[in-house]
Amino acid sequence: MLLVSLMVIKPVSVQLQKNSNDVIKAYNMIPETEKELRQMRNNTHTIFKAWFANAVALASDLGTQLSIPRTALRQRQSKHPS
Repeated sequence: MLLVSLMVIKPVSVQLQKNSNDVIKAYNMIPETEKELRQMRNNTHTIFKAWFANAVALASDLGTQLSIPRTALRQRQSKHPS
């Protein structure tokens, strides 16, 4: 999703980095960019599902097995110095 988000933002970013700095043109690109980002935000389940499928395929290609990350119990402050 991050890469897709960056791809959506890239045209505005490129426009702002040009030597001419046509701020008005970049400003006019913002509503369409916002619309695309809003659509992505409303469709996160599908996007993350595709990401996970890609991660599973990559792990399979690398001979790695996906697993749940290690978790720790809640940590408590100790009166004893380390």
